[in-house]
Amino acid sequence: MITNFFKMGMQCKVNGTLDISKVTGQLHFRQRGDTRAFNKFRQENMQKPEHEQYKLQMNHKINSITFGDESQQEVIVHTFGAIDHGEHTIFNMFMKDGKVNDELKYSPEDPAHDYFYFLKIVPHEFMDYIDQEIDYSYSYSLNHNQKTSDMPGFATVIIILDYAPIKMIISRKHREVGQFLINLCSIVGGVFIIYGLLNSFVLRTLDKCKMA
Repeated sequence: MITNFFKMGMQCKVNGTLDISKVTGQLHFRQRGDTRAFNKFRQENMQKPEHEQYKLQMNHKINSITFGDESQQEVIVHTFGAIDHGEHTIFNMFMKDGKVNDELKYSPEDPAHDYFYFLKIVPHEFMDYIDQEIDYSYSYSLNHNQKTSDMPGFATVIIILDYAPIKMIISRKHREVGQFLINLCSIVGGVFIIYGLLNSFVLRTLDKCKMA
């Protein structure tokens, strides 16, 4: 059966949800070599000449990894529309930086590679004082690397998770009238000060020109 997958050029697609603890950890993706199907495939594959053998590999493309409740993320994006310059990639960094080996994901690797992703996860608390709601989510930073696999027959994708010891709080509330008046007075006062400085500079310049 596995041989037929290679002949037809088929690939795997993985999606789902995992419950993980809020501690540093790792997720490993690799083919299992202890199943009957893989043992049979390996025996048949080893009997072929090396240039005809099928190569198991892990080149891939990751479209999305998010943490937290996706429904709350939709609410956050709608309510706090200005975060992350409006791109909202803080919840899914793979939207712009995680498509590793995108151009080669359909081509055989020789030799096979291991892939490493380093995710620094930061909890967020979004406090909406206008609608009296609190939403929770997680953003993360992303770094990635790859190297030639030490075990070509068991190439691996490893996602390393590290939780930040801090929490970011983002709030939304109406601007108070007093604060608005203070800002307005500051702007008006600044305009008068600048006008006074420019006026003094111009008058001094004119006086010097007359004296000359």
